[in-house]
Amino acid sequence: MLNPSRHKTFLLMTGCIAPGGTPFVKITSPKERLQQYIYSIICWMVNTNIKNIIFCENSNFKYDYDFLHDLAQYLNKTLEILVFDGNKGSFVRGKGYGEGEIIKYALDNSKIITQDVSIYKITGRLFIRNFNLIFQKHESVKNIFNKLCHNIKDQVDTRFFKFSMDFYKKYLFNLYMDVDDFNGKSLENLFYNSLKDLDMPNFLIYPDIIGVSATTRAPYELSKKSLFFRNILSKFNFYKV
Repeated sequence: MLNPSRHKTFLLMTGCIAPGGTPFVKITSPKERLQQYIYSIICWMVNTNIKNIIFCENSNFKYDYDFLHDLAQYLNKTLEILVFDGNKGSFVRGKGYGEGEIIKYALDNSKIITQDVSIYKITGRLFIRNFNLIFQKHESVKNIFNKLCHNIKDQVDTRFFKFSMDFYKKYLFNLYMDVDDFNGKSLENLFYNSLKDLDMPNFLIYPDIIGVSATTRAPYELSKKSLFFRNILSKFNFYKV
């Protein structure tokens, strides 16, 4: 039985272990992707203050997660694993479709998420080294989104953002159904168009993301100089949607 902490902030990790024919994905090995997800889940449980974690996977990949549940219990945290068969739309629409569908499935089917919580969403193979600082700084802010780049106006960084249930369901819930990566309609663009007139704040501390891009295989890792520069831009809202 899952017993979520009374903390009202959750982490939602999206995952697709066996992407099959999803276009624009270069890391396709289920074994490699599974290892990355497991490593990331452990990092989030061990190295952050977040108490409630949901990992939602959409390729219906069979795996025994008992040791991760045992670790969560040892750390006095709650880990919920949701697995469903929902990646087929990504074959036609692109990976942004799958990402949005995963979020929708998690919000509809989680047994620990309630209407009054705030949720950090992270692409499941990634970790944020300065998350505890971000968590502390933005504890009272319910909805936060960054532009993908400070000088790009029409894309939201969908790797990591924070939202409340009512806000997401009102503005973003079904946008993934319009994704068409082959014709330039990405989830990042659709999020931007929905949020651009809502005066949304950016993160005041720039997320120090580490991991590997599934699209390019390029590593995510900022130098200290680059992170310092982006933190300055963040303080002055240069990443504001």
